[in-house]
Amino acid sequence: MAAPDASGPREGLILALFTVLALAASAFVLVSEESDAVDDPVQKAARGEIAALGELSLLRERNLRRALDTIEAGPYPLIETIHVSAGEVRATVRDADGIRRVLLIDAGFDTDERDFGTGTGEAVSPAEVDAGAPERMVREIVRRLGVSAEDVDYVTASFSNRATGPRWYMPLTTGPARERQWIAEADGGELRRPGEESR
Repeated sequence: MAAPDASGPREGLILALFTVLALAASAFVLVSEESDAVDDPVQKAARGEIAALGELSLLRERNLRRALDTIEAGPYPLIETIHVSAGEVRATVRDADGIRRVLLIDAGFDTDERDFGTGTGEAVSPAEVDAGAPERMVREIVRRLGVSAEDVDYVTASFSNRATGPRWYMPLTTGPARERQWIAEADGGELRRPGEESR
């Protein structure tokens, strides 16, 4: 019987090397995925890590403008209502035939839509929405009341009444009840409590 070739690699050594390489590859993939999750805007929003006036916030003018451009480029380019928070834009949109959708745009500018029936109510094009209004409102309430921008939960507007024009509504999450609700004009100016006269 012939003796085994002593110069060839042993089976145990090959198996150990394969195991080490497999573990190293798995560790690399896990670290890469964790790093992606840490930096991913959608994951940051889910963890509550997007500040109201932070770089990724959809309340910021440049980010809201990008979201509005996304709506304008889509098949439902007319906006009936819009709800803007730091991590998401939610809009009721429709096309010229009255087919309506609820469109969700996340902090990574990915979209999701849900059927919302039909309707032919008043609506505006995204170009008619002042993308700077929510940010102006947040900055003004911070200046006026000395609250944190994080006290702003969301800003919303309906474009269904062309007679009076759109008004933005902004609730706060803290403070006295009489100072928790605010409205503003289409450009985010004339910030005041509901019921107070516009200039």
